[in-house]
Amino acid sequence: MLGKAEASERSDIYALGCVCYWLLTGHDVFECETPIEVAMQHVDTDPVPPSKHADLPVPGELDE
Repeated sequence: MLGKAEASERSDIYALGCVCYWLLTGHDVFECETPIEVAMQHVDTDPVPPSKHADLPVPGELDE
């Protein structure tokens, strides 16, 4: 949406997914130098699958 619409429950679900990613892997979804780089990564880039960061096995369904 790039800031053109008000936040909705979809924003909360996305944020919860980011928190779950961190809890599972110990890493932020995107690790960049500046906040603006992080924001742009969320808009333009697919995240690295959690299995690439996690120490324990991650089910394929969760990776997707």
